This record gives sequence, C-alpha cells and structure tokens, in this order.
Amino acid sequence: MSTKNTLIVVVILILFTVLLSMTVSSYLPDRIPSHWDANGNINGYQSKTEFIWIMPGMMLFLSILMIFLPQIDPKKANFLPTRNAYHLLVIGMVVFLFALQIYMILQALGYKFNMVLWMIPLYAALMAGIGFLLERARMNWFVGIRTPWTLSNPVVWEKTHRMGGWLFKICGIVILLGLFFIPIAFWFIIVPTVGTALFLVVYSYIIFQQEQKKI
Repeated sequence: MSTKNTLIVVVILILFTVLLSMTVSSYLPDRIPSHWDANGNINGYQSKTEFIWIMPGMMLFLSILMIFLPQIDPKKANFLPTRNAYHLLVIGMVVFLFALQIYMILQALGYKFNMVLWMIPLYAALMAGIGFLLERARMNWFVGIRTPWTLSNPVVWEKTHRMGGWLFKICGIVILLGLFFIPIAFWFIIVPTVGTALFLVVYSYIIFQQEQKKI
C-alpha cells in the first residue's frame, strides 16, 4: 500500500469521525464519558467541543507521525519490504481510535457495557498486527524494537524482532483470554503488554552480549 493510498484512507476515516461526532452531539449530554477505570467504570468526562475534536486530532497527529517518520529515516531503504504491513498498521491504529469514539458515543447515549471488555478484541488485534510487523522489520531508526543493542548489531536486531513477533502474537491471544475473566480483564491487557516489552529489552541485551563473545 502506497503512502498516498494510506493517507486517503486515513483522511476519510478522520473526516467521517468528525462528521459523525458533530451529527450526534446534539443528542448527547453536556458531559460525555471519556475515561474508564480498570473495572470499566466511568471516571472522566469531556465537553462536547472536546468530544468532537480531540479524537480526530489524535488520529491526525498519530497518522502523520507514523507515515512521515520513515521518510526521513537514514535507513529508509530497509523500510520498503515492510511498507505494506506498516501502512496497514497505521490504518489499524486509526480504526482503533475511531472505535473508541463510537464507544464513547454509545456510553453517552446511555448504553451500559464494560468498556474494558469491549476494548479487548481491538487491543488483541492491534498486538497481533504489531507482532506481524516486527518479525518482518529490518533495521531502521523509527519502526521496531529500538534498544541500544538492536541498533548496534544487525544479528541482535533480527533475533530480537523474530522473538518479538512471536511474543506480540501470543500477547494478543492472552489478552483475548481476559474475556473469560471479567473481574480481572484489565490485567490481561496490562501484564502481557508491559511484560513483553520489558522482556524484549532484556532479551536484546542478552543476545548482544552473546554476539560480543563471538568476536
């Protein structure tokens, strides 16, 4: 998928989000739910103006950042083999934020549901998508597991990203299991995500030390 096509899809999603938010705003209360605790209970609100513009603003900022950073990467030639997967992930992130806006609309309209449980399938899919991208990522400065050790050695980069690809896919599966453990579903999101990230940092260091001993 080209940068142009990705931008077109992203812009359409952002404009649709703005249009939808403006259309339904007259039917919503003055205070709209915008934040939830670990149990899925509402603990934060925003005004209608914030509701209309904050999420599209986040979508725009994130998509521009993700699309254009690889363009200024000194190693951007390494990005080309994973361009399609990366652009699909960019669109996936925007869809993720669009879904959050839909959830806020439903909550504001009085529909009662556990926000954490609704988030789990989306977040699990996002983690799996990241895993799919990581196992294909070549060394660069903006996309991937960028530790001092992966950026210093191509072998460390390759091994860490191969491991990261598997772990993020497994992470997605573990997150889905949270649907069967409703009281602690939030922890099925946080623990695998943080644990995987920390493990990969340590793993990259260990692999680097092993490679150094071969020299």
